[in-house]
Amino acid sequence: MEIKKHGYKIGVFIINVLIVALAVCGMKDRDKNRFSLENKIEENINPVDIKVQEAQSKIALERENKLRDLNTSPKAIEQQNTITTKTTTTPAATTPKTPDKKTKTS
Repeated sequence: MEIKKHGYKIGVFIINVLIVALAVCGMKDRDKNRFSLENKIEENINPVDIKVQEAQSKIALERENKLRDLNTSPKAIEQQNTITTKTTTTPAATTPKTPDKKTKTS
């Protein structure tokens, strides 16, 4: 009897769960399609000239060697102590001016 009493609420809950499940499946399919297109684009790229490919491989090799050198023997940081001097001038002391006219107070 209690199930019949709350049947409407249970039905709405089941519908909400199904909507969430469909949304999750839709997002997964969308991501799969996007990634598959990106992979296809990368496979079809051909260098314009063999010289371009050689230059790219040379740059990659130099970068890899530099990173390897830094990892195996990092350069020591040299600290140089420098002394700086700063001269400041202070303005001459001024005396406050007294007013010439006297005012009457009531």
